[in-house]
Amino acid sequence: MLSKNHARILTCGLALMGTSSLFLPATARSAAADANVETVYTPLTTSINWAALGQNAGSSSGSIGPFTRACAIVEGQPTTSGNVTTRNVYVLDAGDGSANGVLLNVFSKTDTITTTGDSTSDSVAFTLSQQVTLLLASHTGAVCYMAANDTSVFAGTSASNFASIINKSSLAESTVASTVTLFNDPVTQISATSEGKVLITFGTGSNSGWAMYDDQTNYLSVGQFYNYTVFANTVNATTF
Repeated sequence: MLSKNHARILTCGLALMGTSSLFLPATARSAAADANVETVYTPLTTSINWAALGQNAGSSSGSIGPFTRACAIVEGQPTTSGNVTTRNVYVLDAGDGSANGVLLNVFSKTDTITTTGDSTSDSVAFTLSQQVTLLLASHTGAVCYMAANDTSVFAGTSASNFASIINKSSLAESTVASTVTLFNDPVTQISATSEGKVLITFGTGSNSGWAMYDDQTNYLSVGQFYNYTVFANTVNATTF
């Protein structure tokens, strides 16, 4: 089980195959209702199974979907009121490269902790709140990349030479193209630090470049070649 001191925001890097389950580490936070609960996600392409685990988890489980090809997942920061913790869960759907485009699905996830006598349980509910069609291209087998900070979700595919930046509040999409690095290559990595800085890498080796953003999604700088491709202090996960 991953420590509660890990960041809840996840970036790309850990491939999940078959029906392997994914543990999303919880954000460090005080007095969260679901502090002793982890949610496990199992990607099944057209759906994602989930189950609550931990000493206060009870037996809550279920599935979210349907998707054409779910390819990445990231959880937002939680808010707690009483015994209820709420957070957004962002699922990137790669589509099929034709009529079904790349979608960002925004789910509202609530954890309601109930204590009766000596028994404590978590009732988990997911509600699809928004669905955004992105400008990103895809094709069969295209690799997905996604990271997030408190203000935006950053997404890309290996079929596009630009990345999408989706504002969490308005869900408005902007893009950053690889040409800002003077190259014209697809996205090859997106990573974020626990402080919210985000690095988008295009291309590989001597043809690589990167663009960096701060925790408020303000553009910071751009670079070329293989100075670095991921932040050293990031927690990398979760594409599949």
